Amino acid sequence: MTDADKHCLLCGCKLTAGDYGPRNPTHHSSHHRIPKCLRGWVAALAQLEDQELLLCYCCHEQIIEKPILLPGVEQDLAELFRGKKRDERVSLFAEAIKRGAAALVAER
Repeated sequence: MTDADKHCLLCGCKLTAGDYGPRNPTHHSSHHRIPKCLRGWVAALAQLEDQELLLCYCCHEQIIEKPILLPGVEQDLAELFRGKKRDERVSLFAEAIKRGAAALVAER
């Protein structure tokens, strides 16, 4: 795939060549589905460790990297996470995103 054919996996914007950065929100880079700092910690997601996503700067930095927790969500997450180990919390958060996204798509 050439740079001219690359699009952000999430928003679909046409990506430009080069590393992503705040000066150009359409610059891109590949990102691992499982961050390197969590490799080996989340056995349930181990099969995803080598997979990469092609994302624009905005989707990676402003949505994936720094999610917004709406009021009340932190209490729901706290209830889910209470007493769980780190790998369980990561798996639960991934499942919450998956189910929430599927519910929103179904509503539209």
